Amino acid sequence: MVHTVINNLIRYLKLTGKIAKYSYIASLEYRFDYAVRILRIFIEFGLALLFINVFFQNTSILGNWTKEGVILVYGIFTSIFALVFTFLDGNLEELAWRKIINGELDGVLTNRVDTQFLVSFGRMHIQNLWRVALGIVMSVYAISGMGVSIGMVQLMVFLGTSVCAALIIFSLLSLVSTLSFWTLTSEPVDMASTTLTITRYPMDIFPKKIVHWLTIFPLIFIATVPARALFGKFDLLTWISPIVAILFLAVSRKFFYWALRHYSSASS
Repeated sequence: MVHTVINNLIRYLKLTGKIAKYSYIASLEYRFDYAVRILRIFIEFGLALLFINVFFQNTSILGNWTKEGVILVYGIFTSIFALVFTFLDGNLEELAWRKIINGELDGVLTNRVDTQFLVSFGRMHIQNLWRVALGIVMSVYAISGMGVSIGMVQLMVFLGTSVCAALIIFSLLSLVSTLSFWTLTSEPVDMASTTLTITRYPMDIFPKKIVHWLTIFPLIFIATVPARALFGKFDLLTWISPIVAILFLAVSRKFFYWALRHYSSASS
């Protein structure tokens, strides 16, 4: 059992490496487009920092968060969100119009590879790694500005909750994209992606009733909980992050394969 799991893990890691290599080579075919995308990333970060600085010219604190704290949450969100989308690269948006409508899903089903894996990670957006790097730089800058020291326990819990956050983002987008089997449009995925961007700011700056809903959905786990972990603020949400992540991942896989059983082949 353990040997089989390890072999499968190695197999999928090798496959992921091949997909990353192919995606990187493909991205360099249009070097000007590659440069424009990177320039866009730097502009986005510049505008984000400008917005935060302008806001804090009129106040010194937002909820319980200082300017550096807000920048930290933004950096954490960007790193996690960008890392997830490095692997997804629009694959879920293409499930409707490319895979289902055009019949490409039939070919995917003939592969001896997990179908959800191929549908989700068939192509990567390598340029997003620049966003990951800049998000990390922004987070380090914020921490240095706050003058706090990060212990090993805090760092380990932060990394753990960040992995959970990445799984939650993927699971939520996967759940929504599975609706493509019936809607035949990528609009639900686009809407979900836009909604998730609200987590780039601390969730507890909102009224308590809204925070309750953000916990249920569960958006508060994406950036706010990992940011709290860095400060050693461990609470119930910190410890249930793995449970929430595993639960949503399991539900997303069950829903996807349930929808797949009801899929009518384009060639049938």
